[in-house]
Amino acid sequence: MGAPRFSARRVVLVVMVAAIAAGCGGGRAGVPAAAGAAAARSSSSAESSPPSGPSVLPGATAASAATEPGAAPAAPATPSGNGPTPASDDLPAQGQPLPLNAELASACVMPGATQTITITTRPSSAVGYHAIYSDGKTGFDQGYYGGNRSGVTDGNGQWRDTWVVAANAPAGAVSVDVVGLSSDGASGATKLAFAVGGAGGCS
Repeated sequence: MGAPRFSARRVVLVVMVAAIAAGCGGGRAGVPAAAGAAAARSSSSAESSPPSGPSVLPGATAASAATEPGAAPAAPATPSGNGPTPASDDLPAQGQPLPLNAELASACVMPGATQTITITTRPSSAVGYHAIYSDGKTGFDQGYYGGNRSGVTDGNGQWRDTWVVAANAPAGAVSVDVVGLSSDGASGATKLAFAVGGAGGCS
């Protein structure tokens, strides 16, 4: 069996949530803003990187560290067995499953009314959701009907958001992608659904 495939909207939602995990604050509705925040962080990281140059081992002067013409290059330093554990071993495991639960307040919502989502996971985890309507319209499209936001869970591991379903939202099923990312790199995802009522109301 091949690896699971992720849609573009799921990938962007994960990027948006990762931005929140990095300390960018609550995400506004709309995918382009999230992508811009990720690009800004990348640019900031590049600007803060120190300039490259020759490295000098402890105890050696810059002159002695340079290689004279015709001399064999110095062998790389070998860490002693009593040195510290490599930093990579100190980092938490990435990509571990994150327990993630999400609930919608209403099974059916009329256009112009509100829907509320509650996401529960570990405290201080970045979470986000993205509603996809029955006509296929998503946060990538102009005239989106609402339901695309991210934030950080509180000390009890909960985050709640309410949005207005646009008055022109089409009747039918709405799927909601939900993702989460904890500070130690654990991630999780789930999917919810509700309906937008039509002329006959919510059945």
